[in-house]
Amino acid sequence: MNYFRAQDDARRRTGRLVILFVLAVIALVAAIYLPIAGYASSQGAIPFWNPPLLAAIAGATVLIVGLASLFKISQLGQGGQVVAEMLGGRRIDPATRDADERRLLNVVEEMAIASGVPVPPVYLVEDDSINAFAAGYAPQSAVIGVTRGCVRRLDRAQLQGVMAHEFSHVLNGDMRLNIRLTGVIFGILVIGLIGWTCVRHVGPMLARSSGRGRKNDGAAVGLGIIAFGLLLMVVGGLGTFFGRLIQAAVSRQREFLADASAVQFTRNPAGIAGALRAIGGLPPTGAWSPHVSEFGHIFFSQAFAAMLATHPPIKERIARIEGIDASALGSSPSPAAGTSTAAGVPASGLADGAPRSIPRGEVERSVARIGDPDPTIIARAGAIAASIPPIVREACGQPLEARAVIAALLRAQDPAVREAQAHALVGDPDLVRATRRIASAVALLPPTAALAVIDLAVPALSELSPSQYRDFRDRVTAMILADRAVSAFEWVVRTVLRRHVEPRFLPPARSLHRDRLEVHRESVLAVLAVLAWAGHGDAGLARRAFDAAVASLGWSAVGLLDRERCTLDLLDASLRRLESLRMDDRRRLLDACVESIAEDGMTTVLEAQLLRAVGDSIDCPVPPIAA
Repeated sequence: MNYFRAQDDARRRTGRLVILFVLAVIALVAAIYLPIAGYASSQGAIPFWNPPLLAAIAGATVLIVGLASLFKISQLGQGGQVVAEMLGGRRIDPATRDADERRLLNVVEEMAIASGVPVPPVYLVEDDSINAFAAGYAPQSAVIGVTRGCVRRLDRAQLQGVMAHEFSHVLNGDMRLNIRLTGVIFGILVIGLIGWTCVRHVGPMLARSSGRGRKNDGAAVGLGIIAFGLLLMVVGGLGTFFGRLIQAAVSRQREFLADASAVQFTRNPAGIAGALRAIGGLPPTGAWSPHVSEFGHIFFSQAFAAMLATHPPIKERIARIEGIDASALGSSPSPAAGTSTAAGVPASGLADGAPRSIPRGEVERSVARIGDPDPTIIARAGAIAASIPPIVREACGQPLEARAVIAALLRAQDPAVREAQAHALVGDPDLVRATRRIASAVALLPPTAALAVIDLAVPALSELSPSQYRDFRDRVTAMILADRAVSAFEWVVRTVLRRHVEPRFLPPARSLHRDRLEVHRESVLAVLAVLAWAGHGDAGLARRAFDAAVASLGWSAVGLLDRERCTLDLLDASLRRLESLRMDDRRRLLDACVESIAEDGMTTVLEAQLLRAVGDSIDCPVPPIAA
């Protein structure tokens, strides 16, 4: 799975969705106009072809459908938790002692760390069917939802296959498309809802009313509204058909691709195939929420019975994964014994502690696996998670304790600076006590685990109230500036918080432009210069690394910025401008960044952290890098 191509494909699919939406609206306008114009013309009131009537019906339909779609997209754009709660999910407590829930959280954490994205909140739906979903507008606001049956009935390898499938949707832009698709479907279906309201409430109310004066038209008007409502309900049935058609057209192929990605992630076809076999002939119920039909396209498998299925047949999915003929699976595939053994890939880079330097090949390998972590990276993520002390993991799951984890990560070695940092925490005795309690455990973390700890803490920090978050942000800023400078690691911490916690409180403005790299030449050169100086104290080495990075872009040689000008503030400003790059140019930029930090063949852990933060800043999550 090519992450950068998948992002562009998602944008193209959004264009197709717009076309399908327009065609559906045209069909709705025609379905309303034809009977009204036909009846009116048969009574001699108007000619059948009546442009003013057509314009009025088209305008009203577009207005109603468009506003309803925009409302639903805006509602769901607040974050995946809105979808999860509409579907009846409850968030799993990160400190849960339930064995099944703990196993699920461990799998999700491993997949998130391996993917280089924040660990998403996990919601449990109390239903015995086997299903799951990923929801949200972006990885920063994503949640994972899982039914109780999925947790209870699947073993770890099968559960890992399902989660790999869902993380494929998170990484490859499918969630944003799904939100828009849900909005489009709601807009189309709202015509039928209006008709039902007219038939059930408005028409009968007017028909029963008693008018004042010599003439009472209430009954006639009420019956007319009921008749009009019945027409809208018929049109709504047509809208339902078009909605399901769009769901099927957009989502079915994406499910095949997500299955393929899950196999690539885990290198264990038996995992996801075993999960599909476990579903077997179980009928889709969708009984856990009345909103299931709105979100049928986001689930792992068919969630409700429908004439137009939102997902490919289970047998066809299994056949593609296992490379067999679908007819050999019979009418309802059943679980195959002994086929869900986990692929035992050894973890690397952590057995003897974090390396002081990382070979260039490992850096290039992680960048090449953006959006497509392999079993070695997933095993590495599991080893990183296992290296985090239990006291730290538990603290990461609690909003107030998670603040202490970040504060402990920022504590300086210099006693004078540490004392100044302590002043930043004055006024919050709970934070002071929690930081002291956890500081020694955080200090024992291997450097490769630092970013994973921050990612684990993101969901809990996102549960702070706006005032709590503002207070926390100000204290973090004060700790960082205690020595009147911003170190590279402090910049990494600040960047992750800004990218993944801040949007929960202050939704960022998103650029609609897709610029070529050459348009932002000065910003690109600034990023490469900062990275070159960050990894090389010697001016000659920094110059050589910078020249190699510029040459990798096919650009002519330019002067290297002076070290004094290469500040982290410059890096911040440059990366904000580069958020508008096209996806293939983001890949070019990351390859150039690798040249800047690894031209000499080796990379420090801090340089690897900087590279991952740069990738995160342009929505290209780099998997963990290790020797």
